[in-house]
Amino acid sequence: MTSETIRVLLVSADSSDQSIFESKLRSSAHRAVELTRLDTVAAACERLTEESWDVVLLDLALTLEQGLDGFIRLNAQVPETPVVVIASPATQSLAALALDAGAADSLIRPSLRSEPVGDILVAIIQRTRFNEAIRKRELMDRQTGLYSLEGFRRMIGKQLSLAIHGGKALLMTRLTTAGEPSLKQIEGVAHILKLSFRESDRVAHLGGGSFAAIGIIQPVPESREIVLTRLREQLFAYNSTSGEAPLELKFGMEVVAATPALDAEGMIEALPVADQAL
Repeated sequence: MTSETIRVLLVSADSSDQSIFESKLRSSAHRAVELTRLDTVAAACERLTEESWDVVLLDLALTLEQGLDGFIRLNAQVPETPVVVIASPATQSLAALALDAGAADSLIRPSLRSEPVGDILVAIIQRTRFNEAIRKRELMDRQTGLYSLEGFRRMIGKQLSLAIHGGKALLMTRLTTAGEPSLKQIEGVAHILKLSFRESDRVAHLGGGSFAAIGIIQPVPESREIVLTRLREQLFAYNSTSGEAPLELKFGMEVVAATPALDAEGMIEALPVADQAL
């Protein structure tokens, strides 16, 4: 962890926390730190649908009246990202419950200035990345670096839960190649999809020339057009530089209401038919 920026999302109403964590992380990691502070869980959940972070810090004082609800919402939203809770003497019992529910660690507020907080967080990030790399080997398609069908099935249920909780919709996309693709064409489609969708979206290689993606969006027509424009731009860029016959793709894309009536299998069945030329 020496060449890239550590991205930290701090969810706290105490503005002094930002300078404490920035200082601790910089002195420990010997690298750039990008720390963003938001003062509500709702704002953090919104931001987490748009960007990826290395670690999320949650001050339990924000969720004292709601118990673990705030932690559970954040943790469900970013299952691949460690969530560390910040506790005070008044919230230590809540911190213990958060640890049982999956928190990566807890920090005690009176000790923030004296403890090696930066070292602790860097170690948590490293451990999480190592564990995530092992987990992804089981869920990912090795050829493309996208989710396999089984990985896709296991991950999209969380997308549904988050969309329902946030009052959002799901953008369901299926893409297929024209004819039986070569290995290079399959890798080309994967490259296009990685550049067209967000890290928070779930993108999969379903087998052969079939691909799919599910993302959480605002239920407005513009959301569909934004993604479709990116796909077309990336396809054009790929074909302009590949040096081979142009890659032809067909797509189907629909905005689907997120309802409890759906489940993982239902979401896969709801993927639209790819019958339009990209």
